Amino acid sequence: YNKNQKLEWIGRSGGGFKEKEMPQILKTLKAIETENSPFVNKVLDTKGATIHYVKPKLVGNFEFATWTKSGRIRKPAIFLGFRNDKRAQQVIREIPKSVDIIEEDVNREGGHHATKPAKKLKTQKKSNWSILEKIRHRSESQFEMDGCTVPLTDVEKELWKGVTKADVISYYHRIAPILLPHLHDRPLSLHVKYKGPFAEGVYIKDMEGRQPTCATVFTDKRRHPKEGKNSNIDYLVCNNEATLLYTINLGCIDVNPWMSRIETPDYPDFINIDLDPSDQNFEKVMEVALAAREVLEKLHLKSFIKTSGKTGLHLYLPVTNIAHPQARAFSEQLGKMILELVPAIATTETSINSRGKKVYIDPSQNDYADTLASAYSLRPNSLPTVSTPLEWKELKKNLNPHSFTMEMVMKRIEIKGDLFQKTLSPLVARHNTAKLQKL
Repeated sequence: YNKNQKLEWIGRSGGGFKEKEMPQILKTLKAIETENSPFVNKVLDTKGATIHYVKPKLVGNFEFATWTKSGRIRKPAIFLGFRNDKRAQQVIREIPKSVDIIEEDVNREGGHHATKPAKKLKTQKKSNWSILEKIRHRSESQFEMDGCTVPLTDVEKELWKGVTKADVISYYHRIAPILLPHLHDRPLSLHVKYKGPFAEGVYIKDMEGRQPTCATVFTDKRRHPKEGKNSNIDYLVCNNEATLLYTINLGCIDVNPWMSRIETPDYPDFINIDLDPSDQNFEKVMEVALAAREVLEKLHLKSFIKTSGKTGLHLYLPVTNIAHPQARAFSEQLGKMILELVPAIATTETSINSRGKKVYIDPSQNDYADTLASAYSLRPNSLPTVSTPLEWKELKKNLNPHSFTMEMVMKRIEIKGDLFQKTLSPLVARHNTAKLQKL
Protein backbone atom coordinates (compact mmCIF):
# COMPACT_ATOMS: atom_id res chain seq x y z
CA TYR A 1 0.00 0.00 0.00
CA ASN A 2 1.07 3.61 -0.55
CA LYS A 3 0.86 6.31 2.07
CA ASN A 4 -2.74 6.98 0.98
CA GLN A 5 -3.72 3.36 1.70
CA LYS A 6 -4.04 2.60 -2.02
CA LEU A 7 -2.64 -0.68 -3.33
CA GLU A 8 0.04 -0.20 -5.99
CA TRP A 9 1.50 -2.69 -8.46
CA ILE A 10 5.33 -2.55 -8.17
CA GLY A 11 6.60 -5.48 -10.25
CA ARG A 12 6.68 -9.25 -10.53
CA SER A 13 8.62 -12.24 -9.22
CA GLY A 14 9.51 -15.47 -10.97
CA GLY A 15 11.91 -17.15 -8.59
CA GLY A 16 11.90 -18.92 -5.24
CA PHE A 17 8.70 -20.91 -5.75
CA LYS A 18 9.18 -24.54 -4.71
CA GLU A 19 7.40 -27.13 -6.83
CA LYS A 20 6.16 -29.16 -3.86
CA GLU A 21 4.52 -26.05 -2.36
CA MET A 22 2.87 -24.85 -5.58
CA PRO A 23 -0.37 -26.91 -5.31
CA GLN A 24 -1.16 -25.42 -1.88
CA ILE A 25 -0.22 -21.91 -3.00
CA LEU A 26 -2.48 -22.26 -6.06
CA LYS A 27 -5.35 -23.52 -3.90
CA THR A 28 -4.93 -20.57 -1.51
CA LEU A 29 -4.85 -18.03 -4.35
CA LYS A 30 -7.88 -19.51 -6.12
CA ALA A 31 -9.90 -19.13 -2.93
CA ILE A 32 -9.45 -15.34 -3.01
CA GLU A 33 -9.49 -14.80 -6.80
CA THR A 34 -11.40 -11.75 -8.04
CA GLU A 35 -12.30 -10.41 -11.50
CA ASN A 36 -11.33 -6.80 -10.79
CA SER A 37 -7.85 -5.41 -10.35
CA PRO A 38 -7.18 -4.27 -6.75
CA PHE A 39 -4.42 -1.89 -7.94
CA VAL A 40 -4.80 1.84 -8.48
CA ASN A 41 -2.22 1.71 -11.29
CA LYS A 42 -1.83 -0.37 -14.43
CA VAL A 43 -0.10 -3.76 -14.40
CA LEU A 44 2.84 -3.74 -16.81
CA ASP A 45 5.49 -6.20 -17.99
CA THR A 46 3.19 -9.25 -18.10
CA LYS A 47 5.23 -11.02 -20.83
CA GLY A 48 1.92 -11.86 -22.56
CA ALA A 49 0.61 -13.92 -19.63
CA THR A 50 -3.05 -13.98 -18.58
CA ILE A 51 -3.55 -11.97 -15.39
CA HIS A 52 -5.38 -13.51 -12.44
CA TYR A 53 -6.23 -11.03 -9.69
CA VAL A 54 -6.69 -11.93 -6.02
CA LYS A 55 -8.09 -9.96 -3.13
CA PRO A 56 -5.32 -8.23 -1.10
CA LYS A 57 -5.46 -10.55 1.91
CA LEU A 58 -2.09 -12.33 1.84
CA VAL A 59 1.31 -10.87 2.69
CA GLY A 60 4.23 -12.29 0.73
CA ASN A 61 7.88 -11.94 1.69
CA PHE A 62 10.23 -11.19 -1.24
CA GLU A 63 13.91 -10.47 -1.54
CA PHE A 64 14.99 -8.15 -4.35
CA ALA A 65 17.97 -5.98 -5.22
CA THR A 66 16.63 -2.44 -4.81
CA TRP A 67 14.02 0.04 -6.04
CA THR A 68 14.14 1.72 -9.44
CA LYS A 69 13.54 5.44 -9.67
CA SER A 70 10.15 4.73 -11.23
CA GLY A 71 9.09 2.94 -8.05
CA ARG A 72 9.35 -0.66 -9.24
CA ILE A 73 11.34 -3.48 -7.69
CA ARG A 74 14.66 -4.29 -9.27
CA LYS A 75 14.72 -7.90 -10.49
CA PRO A 76 15.53 -10.63 -9.71
CA ALA A 77 12.86 -10.81 -7.00
CA ILE A 78 12.83 -14.03 -4.97
CA PHE A 79 9.73 -15.34 -3.18
CA LEU A 80 10.63 -16.35 0.40
CA GLY A 81 7.20 -17.34 1.67
CA PHE A 82 4.08 -15.88 3.25
CA ARG A 83 3.94 -13.91 6.49
CA ASN A 84 1.21 -14.41 9.07
CA ASP A 85 2.36 -11.70 11.48
CA LYS A 86 1.02 -8.79 9.42
CA ARG A 87 -2.24 -7.81 7.78
CA ALA A 88 -2.03 -6.63 4.18
CA GLN A 89 -3.10 -3.09 5.10
CA GLN A 90 -0.17 -2.83 7.53
CA VAL A 91 2.38 -3.16 4.73
CA ILE A 92 3.16 0.42 3.71
CA ARG A 93 5.73 1.24 1.06
CA GLU A 94 8.79 2.89 2.64
CA ILE A 95 10.36 5.56 0.44
CA PRO A 96 14.11 5.96 1.08
CA LYS A 97 15.41 9.52 1.36
CA SER A 98 18.15 8.75 -1.14
CA VAL A 99 18.65 5.75 -3.35
CA ASP A 100 22.14 5.25 -4.77
CA ILE A 101 21.24 3.44 -7.97
CA ILE A 102 21.68 4.02 -11.68
CA GLU A 103 18.40 3.93 -13.56
CA GLU A 104 18.66 2.90 -17.18
CA ASP A 105 16.93 5.08 -19.77
CA VAL A 106 15.12 3.54 -22.71
CA ASN A 107 16.23 4.99 -26.03
CA ARG A 108 14.22 5.38 -29.21
CA GLU A 109 15.30 1.99 -30.53
CA GLY A 110 13.92 0.28 -27.45
CA GLY A 111 17.31 -0.61 -26.01
CA HIS A 112 19.17 0.97 -23.13
CA HIS A 113 21.64 3.83 -23.11
CA ALA A 114 25.00 2.57 -21.90
CA THR A 115 25.96 3.99 -18.53
CA LYS A 116 29.24 5.75 -18.08
CA PRO A 117 32.02 3.45 -16.89
CA ALA A 118 33.15 3.83 -13.30
CA LYS A 119 36.38 5.63 -12.51
CA LYS A 120 39.25 3.34 -13.40
CA LEU A 121 41.73 2.06 -10.85
CA LYS A 122 45.38 1.63 -11.68
CA THR A 123 46.08 -1.57 -13.60
CA GLN A 124 49.24 -3.59 -14.01
CA LYS A 125 50.90 -4.18 -17.36
CA LYS A 126 48.81 -6.46 -19.61
CA SER A 127 46.16 -6.73 -16.89
CA ASN A 128 42.87 -8.32 -17.92
CA TRP A 129 41.11 -5.75 -15.77
CA SER A 130 41.74 -3.23 -18.55
CA ILE A 131 39.60 -5.41 -20.85
CA LEU A 132 36.74 -5.73 -18.37
CA GLU A 133 36.69 -2.05 -17.49
CA LYS A 134 36.24 -1.00 -21.12
CA ILE A 135 32.86 -2.72 -21.22
CA ARG A 136 29.92 -0.30 -21.42
CA HIS A 137 26.89 -1.86 -19.77
CA ARG A 138 23.38 -1.56 -21.15
CA SER A 139 21.86 -1.63 -17.67
CA GLU A 140 23.37 -1.11 -14.26
CA SER A 141 22.26 -1.01 -10.62
CA GLN A 142 23.54 -2.07 -7.22
CA PHE A 143 22.37 -3.36 -3.85
CA GLU A 144 23.69 -3.71 -0.33
CA MET A 145 24.55 -7.10 1.16
CA ASP A 146 26.92 -8.32 3.87
CA GLY A 147 28.10 -4.77 4.49
CA CYS A 148 29.18 -3.97 0.95
CA THR A 149 27.78 -2.75 -2.34
CA VAL A 150 27.24 -5.40 -5.00
CA PRO A 151 26.82 -4.25 -8.62
CA LEU A 152 24.27 -5.70 -11.02
CA THR A 153 24.95 -5.19 -14.71
CA ASP A 154 23.19 -6.41 -17.85
CA VAL A 155 20.95 -8.79 -15.88
CA GLU A 156 18.57 -9.03 -18.84
CA LYS A 157 21.30 -10.55 -21.05
CA GLU A 158 20.41 -14.01 -22.36
CA LEU A 159 23.27 -16.44 -21.67
CA TRP A 160 21.52 -19.59 -22.89
CA LYS A 161 18.20 -19.82 -24.67
CA GLY A 162 15.61 -18.83 -22.08
CA VAL A 163 18.23 -18.35 -19.34
CA THR A 164 19.30 -14.82 -18.45
CA LYS A 165 22.10 -13.49 -16.31
CA ALA A 166 19.43 -12.70 -13.70
CA ASP A 167 18.51 -16.40 -13.59
CA VAL A 168 22.15 -17.33 -12.96
CA ILE A 169 22.49 -14.76 -10.19
CA SER A 170 19.23 -16.04 -8.69
CA TYR A 171 20.57 -19.62 -8.72
CA TYR A 172 23.74 -18.64 -6.89
CA HIS A 173 21.65 -16.70 -4.37
CA ARG A 174 19.55 -19.80 -3.66
CA ILE A 175 22.49 -22.22 -3.57
CA ALA A 176 24.72 -19.92 -1.49
CA PRO A 177 23.96 -21.52 1.93
CA ILE A 178 25.06 -24.92 0.54
CA LEU A 179 27.91 -23.68 -1.66
CA LEU A 180 29.67 -21.22 0.65
CA PRO A 181 31.03 -23.82 3.14
CA HIS A 182 32.83 -25.45 0.19
CA LEU A 183 34.42 -22.11 -0.73
CA HIS A 184 35.26 -20.90 2.77
CA ASP A 185 38.82 -19.57 3.06
CA ARG A 186 39.76 -20.89 -0.38
CA PRO A 187 41.36 -18.50 -2.89
CA LEU A 188 39.61 -18.33 -6.25
CA SER A 189 40.79 -18.17 -9.81
CA LEU A 190 38.19 -16.17 -11.73
CA HIS A 191 37.28 -17.19 -15.28
CA VAL A 192 35.32 -14.19 -16.50
CA LYS A 193 33.15 -15.07 -19.49
CA TYR A 194 32.12 -11.48 -20.11
CA LYS A 195 30.86 -12.17 -23.65
CA GLY A 196 28.84 -15.22 -22.65
CA PRO A 197 29.32 -18.92 -21.81
CA PHE A 198 30.35 -19.93 -25.35
CA ALA A 199 32.87 -17.16 -26.01
CA GLU A 200 36.45 -16.87 -24.86
CA GLY A 201 36.86 -15.16 -21.52
CA VAL A 202 39.71 -13.83 -19.43
CA TYR A 203 41.32 -15.15 -16.27
CA ILE A 204 41.68 -12.99 -13.17
CA LYS A 205 43.88 -14.01 -10.27
CA ASP A 206 45.09 -10.66 -8.92
CA MET A 207 42.21 -8.45 -7.78
CA GLU A 208 44.38 -5.30 -8.02
CA GLY A 209 42.16 -3.56 -5.47
CA ARG A 210 38.86 -4.34 -7.24
CA GLN A 211 37.45 -6.65 -4.55
CA PRO A 212 34.26 -5.66 -2.68
CA THR A 213 34.79 -4.04 0.72
CA CYS A 214 33.32 -7.09 2.49
CA ALA A 215 35.58 -9.55 0.64
CA THR A 216 38.68 -11.30 1.95
CA VAL A 217 41.85 -11.38 -0.14
CA PHE A 218 44.77 -13.77 0.20
CA THR A 219 48.10 -12.16 -0.60
CA ASP A 220 50.52 -14.69 -2.02
CA LYS A 221 53.98 -14.33 -3.52
CA ARG A 222 53.96 -14.50 -7.30
CA ARG A 223 55.59 -17.85 -8.07
CA HIS A 224 56.53 -16.88 -11.63
CA PRO A 225 57.65 -13.21 -11.77
CA LYS A 226 56.43 -11.24 -14.80
CA GLU A 227 57.51 -7.87 -16.13
CA GLY A 228 55.14 -5.10 -15.07
CA LYS A 229 53.38 -7.32 -12.53
CA ASN A 230 53.37 -6.95 -8.75
CA SER A 231 55.58 -9.32 -6.79
CA ASN A 232 52.46 -10.45 -4.90
CA ILE A 233 49.04 -11.66 -6.05
CA ASP A 234 45.86 -10.71 -4.18
CA TYR A 235 43.52 -13.66 -4.67
CA LEU A 236 39.82 -13.23 -3.97
CA VAL A 237 38.42 -15.40 -1.17
CA CYS A 238 34.67 -16.04 -1.18
CA ASN A 239 33.47 -16.16 2.42
CA ASN A 240 30.06 -14.52 2.01
CA GLU A 241 27.21 -14.31 -0.45
CA ALA A 242 27.97 -10.74 -1.49
CA THR A 243 31.42 -11.78 -2.71
CA LEU A 244 29.91 -14.76 -4.52
CA LEU A 245 27.34 -12.63 -6.35
CA TYR A 246 30.03 -10.07 -7.16
CA THR A 247 32.01 -12.73 -9.05
CA ILE A 248 28.93 -13.93 -10.93
CA ASN A 249 27.94 -10.42 -11.92
CA LEU A 250 31.51 -9.80 -13.07
CA GLY A 251 30.95 -12.53 -15.65
CA CYS A 252 31.99 -15.77 -13.96
CA ILE A 253 29.75 -18.69 -14.85
CA ASP A 254 31.57 -21.17 -12.63
CA VAL A 255 33.40 -20.92 -9.30
CA ASN A 256 36.91 -22.36 -9.14
CA PRO A 257 38.46 -22.64 -5.65
CA TRP A 258 41.83 -23.97 -4.54
CA MET A 259 42.11 -27.37 -2.90
CA SER A 260 43.75 -25.69 0.12
CA ARG A 261 42.75 -22.90 2.50
CA ILE A 262 44.48 -19.61 3.25
CA GLU A 263 45.69 -20.75 6.69
CA THR A 264 47.46 -23.80 5.22
CA PRO A 265 47.95 -23.03 1.52
CA ASP A 266 50.66 -25.69 1.07
CA TYR A 267 48.41 -28.47 2.38
CA PRO A 268 45.31 -29.37 0.34
CA ASP A 269 42.14 -30.65 1.96
CA PHE A 270 41.55 -33.08 -0.91
CA ILE A 271 43.30 -35.26 -3.41
CA ASN A 272 41.35 -35.15 -6.65
CA ILE A 273 41.25 -37.32 -9.74
CA ASP A 274 39.70 -35.82 -12.86
CA LEU A 275 38.15 -38.31 -15.29
CA ASP A 276 38.01 -36.54 -18.64
CA PRO A 277 36.55 -38.26 -21.74
CA SER A 278 38.34 -37.69 -25.03
CA ASP A 279 35.17 -38.40 -27.03
CA GLN A 280 32.45 -37.08 -24.68
CA ASN A 281 31.35 -40.67 -23.96
CA PHE A 282 29.91 -40.47 -20.46
CA GLU A 283 29.24 -44.21 -20.19
CA LYS A 284 32.97 -44.88 -20.49
CA VAL A 285 33.66 -42.25 -17.83
CA MET A 286 31.26 -44.01 -15.46
CA GLU A 287 32.95 -47.34 -16.14
CA VAL A 288 36.34 -45.85 -15.25
CA ALA A 289 34.82 -44.22 -12.16
CA LEU A 290 33.46 -47.56 -10.96
CA ALA A 291 36.91 -49.07 -11.47
CA ALA A 292 38.30 -46.22 -9.39
CA ARG A 293 35.82 -46.97 -6.64
CA GLU A 294 36.89 -50.61 -6.64
CA VAL A 295 40.51 -49.54 -6.13
CA LEU A 296 39.63 -47.02 -3.43
CA GLU A 297 37.41 -49.45 -1.52
CA LYS A 298 40.15 -52.09 -1.50
CA LEU A 299 42.40 -49.48 0.09
CA HIS A 300 39.61 -48.55 2.55
CA LEU A 301 39.61 -44.96 1.29
CA LYS A 302 36.48 -42.84 1.60
CA SER A 303 35.78 -41.06 -1.67
CA PHE A 304 33.20 -38.70 -3.08
CA ILE A 305 32.18 -38.12 -6.68
CA LYS A 306 30.52 -35.35 -8.65
CA THR A 307 29.83 -34.53 -12.26
CA SER A 308 32.24 -32.04 -13.77
CA GLY A 309 29.26 -30.11 -15.08
CA LYS A 310 30.19 -31.20 -18.59
CA THR A 311 30.87 -34.84 -19.54
CA GLY A 312 33.50 -35.80 -16.97
CA LEU A 313 33.56 -36.86 -13.33
CA HIS A 314 35.59 -35.55 -10.40
CA LEU A 315 36.72 -37.83 -7.54
CA TYR A 316 37.58 -36.28 -4.17
CA LEU A 317 39.49 -37.89 -1.29
CA PRO A 318 39.60 -35.70 1.83
CA VAL A 319 43.08 -35.63 3.44
CA THR A 320 45.03 -33.63 6.01
CA ASN A 321 48.68 -32.70 6.59
CA ILE A 322 49.70 -33.83 3.11
CA ALA A 323 51.64 -31.29 1.04
CA HIS A 324 50.81 -30.67 -2.61
CA PRO A 325 53.73 -32.69 -4.08
CA GLN A 326 52.74 -35.70 -1.99
CA ALA A 327 49.07 -35.27 -2.93
CA ARG A 328 50.05 -35.21 -6.60
CA ALA A 329 52.15 -38.35 -6.13
CA PHE A 330 49.27 -40.18 -4.43
CA SER A 331 46.90 -39.15 -7.22
CA GLU A 332 49.33 -40.46 -9.86
CA GLN A 333 49.77 -43.72 -7.95
CA LEU A 334 46.02 -44.23 -7.65
CA GLY A 335 45.59 -43.35 -11.32
CA LYS A 336 47.97 -46.14 -12.34
CA MET A 337 46.08 -48.62 -10.17
CA ILE A 338 42.79 -47.60 -11.79
CA LEU A 339 44.30 -47.88 -15.26
CA GLU A 340 45.29 -51.50 -14.59
CA LEU A 341 41.59 -52.40 -14.28
CA VAL A 342 40.37 -50.63 -17.45
CA PRO A 343 43.33 -50.26 -19.86
CA ALA A 344 41.10 -50.63 -22.93
CA ILE A 345 39.11 -47.46 -22.22
CA ALA A 346 41.38 -45.34 -20.01
CA THR A 347 44.77 -43.67 -20.25
CA THR A 348 47.21 -41.58 -18.24
CA GLU A 349 48.84 -40.13 -21.38
CA THR A 350 49.38 -36.39 -20.95
CA SER A 351 49.55 -35.82 -24.71
CA ILE A 352 46.08 -35.23 -26.15
CA ASN A 353 47.09 -36.75 -29.48
CA SER A 354 48.12 -39.98 -27.74
CA ARG A 355 44.85 -40.54 -25.88
CA GLY A 356 42.69 -41.57 -28.79
CA LYS A 357 39.10 -42.01 -27.58
CA LYS A 358 40.08 -43.11 -24.10
CA VAL A 359 39.14 -41.52 -20.78
CA TYR A 360 42.02 -39.46 -19.42
CA ILE A 361 42.79 -40.15 -15.75
CA ASP A 362 44.14 -36.73 -14.82
CA PRO A 363 46.10 -36.35 -11.55
CA SER A 364 47.54 -32.96 -12.48
CA GLN A 365 45.09 -30.72 -10.63
CA ASN A 366 46.77 -31.34 -7.28
CA ASP A 367 49.57 -28.78 -7.46
CA TYR A 368 49.79 -25.52 -5.54
CA ALA A 369 47.06 -23.03 -6.53
CA ASP A 370 45.36 -25.53 -8.86
CA THR A 371 41.59 -25.36 -9.03
CA LEU A 372 38.58 -27.44 -10.02
CA ALA A 373 35.03 -26.24 -10.47
CA SER A 374 33.35 -26.37 -7.09
CA ALA A 375 30.48 -28.66 -6.25
CA TYR A 376 27.22 -26.88 -7.18
CA SER A 377 29.02 -24.61 -9.63
CA LEU A 378 27.29 -23.86 -12.91
CA ARG A 379 29.54 -24.54 -15.92
CA PRO A 380 30.02 -22.67 -19.21
CA ASN A 381 28.73 -25.61 -21.20
CA SER A 382 26.43 -25.92 -24.23
CA LEU A 383 23.64 -26.26 -21.65
CA PRO A 384 23.38 -24.55 -18.24
CA THR A 385 24.43 -27.63 -16.27
CA VAL A 386 25.82 -27.84 -12.75
CA SER A 387 28.75 -29.76 -11.26
CA THR A 388 26.63 -32.05 -9.10
CA PRO A 389 27.59 -34.37 -6.22
CA LEU A 390 26.40 -37.94 -6.76
CA GLU A 391 25.83 -41.08 -4.78
CA TRP A 392 28.00 -43.89 -6.11
CA LYS A 393 24.89 -45.99 -6.73
CA GLU A 394 23.70 -43.39 -9.25
CA LEU A 395 26.43 -44.37 -11.72
CA LYS A 396 24.17 -46.35 -14.02
CA LYS A 397 23.69 -46.57 -17.78
CA ASN A 398 20.81 -44.09 -17.95
CA LEU A 399 22.57 -41.33 -15.97
CA ASN A 400 22.66 -38.17 -18.09
CA PRO A 401 25.10 -35.45 -16.94
CA HIS A 402 23.12 -32.87 -18.93
CA SER A 403 20.07 -33.44 -16.72
CA PHE A 404 21.67 -31.63 -13.78
CA THR A 405 20.25 -28.18 -14.40
CA MET A 406 19.97 -25.40 -11.83
CA GLU A 407 16.39 -26.30 -10.95
CA MET A 408 17.16 -30.02 -10.82
CA VAL A 409 20.02 -29.42 -8.39
CA MET A 410 17.83 -27.35 -6.07
CA LYS A 411 15.26 -30.19 -6.05
CA ARG A 412 18.00 -32.77 -5.37
CA ILE A 413 19.20 -30.81 -2.36
CA GLU A 414 15.68 -30.75 -0.92
CA ILE A 415 15.58 -34.56 -1.18
CA LYS A 416 19.18 -35.66 -0.64
CA GLY A 417 20.79 -32.73 1.16
CA ASP A 418 24.43 -31.85 0.51
CA LEU A 419 26.11 -35.06 -0.69
CA PHE A 420 29.50 -33.33 -0.49
CA GLN A 421 29.15 -32.22 3.12
CA LYS A 422 31.39 -35.02 4.41
CA THR A 423 34.25 -33.92 2.15
CA LEU A 424 34.73 -31.23 4.81
CA SER A 425 34.85 -33.75 7.69
CA PRO A 426 38.14 -33.79 9.67
CA LEU A 427 37.39 -37.40 10.68
CA VAL A 428 37.18 -38.52 7.06
CA ALA A 429 40.36 -36.60 6.21
CA ARG A 430 42.31 -38.21 9.06
CA HIS A 431 41.01 -41.67 8.14
CA ASN A 432 42.10 -41.32 4.50
CA THR A 433 45.47 -39.88 5.41
CA ALA A 434 46.23 -42.82 7.69
CA LYS A 435 45.32 -45.28 4.92
CA LEU A 436 47.37 -43.45 2.27
CA GLN A 437 50.45 -43.38 4.47
CA LYS A 438 50.44 -47.20 4.30
CA LEU A 439 50.70 -47.30 0.49
